[in-house]
Amino acid sequence: VENNIKFINRKLYNKKILIIGAAGSIGSAFTKLITKYNLKEICIVDTNENKTTDLIRNIRFLYPETKTKFITYCCNINDNKIINVLKKTCFDYIYNFAALKHVRTESNISNIKQMIETNVLIINSLKKIISKNKSSNILMMSTDKAANPENIMGATKRWMEIKSRILLNNLNNIKCVRFGNIVLSDGSYSSYIFKQIINEQTFPVPFGIKRFFYSKVDAASICLIVSLFGKNKKIYFPNSKNKKTLEIKNIVEIILKKLKFKIKYTIDVKKSKVIFKKNLKNKIWTCVKSIPDTTGEKSEEIFYTKKEIISYDFNNLLAYSEIPEYSGNFQLNEKNLLKIMKSQNLTKTKFLTHLTRLIKTFSYVEKNKSLNNKF
Repeated sequence: VENNIKFINRKLYNKKILIIGAAGSIGSAFTKLITKYNLKEICIVDTNENKTTDLIRNIRFLYPETKTKFITYCCNINDNKIINVLKKTCFDYIYNFAALKHVRTESNISNIKQMIETNVLIINSLKKIISKNKSSNILMMSTDKAANPENIMGATKRWMEIKSRILLNNLNNIKCVRFGNIVLSDGSYSSYIFKQIINEQTFPVPFGIKRFFYSKVDAASICLIVSLFGKNKKIYFPNSKNKKTLEIKNIVEIILKKLKFKIKYTIDVKKSKVIFKKNLKNKIWTCVKSIPDTTGEKSEEIFYTKKEIISYDFNNLLAYSEIPEYSGNFQLNEKNLLKIMKSQNLTKTKFLTHLTRLIKTFSYVEKNKSLNNKF
């Protein structure tokens, strides 16, 4: 970003942008980043009133000289009332960071329906908002879990990538960005253990789990660069040749070692809590060993599948693949899935059958144990 400030300023000068999910982890980092440029208007839509308030306060502290107009709406973007308000404005850039991102959320049908509404059907709302007479550049946030998804969350993000094609016309550009784990993001494992360490409490350590990790600022910078200079109809992601997955267990042990602690593992939360204080006095941090045995847990994530044709951009820092066609067969399977979603007696088994027909790379294994059942 720092190497392209002049070009970015030119692209964003006097522009109007819409940021959905701006108060979240990446969304807030992105909003702070883009405010430094001479925008005419930033419209924020987020369901969290308190975090939206904190975001605006932080921006006013960081950039007291900014002349950018901020408009905030604390509501769901899929609400027809806000859609009718937003479609009166011609936005030059639209960024969607809204998501239900936790695998543990997909444990019941009610949550799954909400996940589809947030992660997928937001596309329908954006189509209504986008002006037919003025071009818009649209960026959709995805995840590495969308590549060969083993959980419903990842499958909904792959669904979103494909469905984003409906936003295309002769004026609009659409791009998606896949990310791995964002360090210290809201609700993340890294954020959780940070709080546990500060409070001197035990925490679980997953064994055999590898992930990609990125900072909020890195993620925000990639989103900005891709939205302004990326190619149309592409799914961007970090070049994994430059970055390897890290085992979470090793990261935890490195952190505790730097804090001058040895680590001791137990397999029981109650036992860990009982012996924790005594061990702490001897510079031993007691953790709970966690084995990946729940539905939707993947031992290691990837950014793309073998069937995707990969190219490289931005001096090989990023890779990209094509957003798949929103084919007639896909639309038919989607229509059937959305139809059964309206049923009051929908079972998870029936839902999964239809989702597997829709997302061909979906490989779900039901283990009858949710992350919500674990420490």
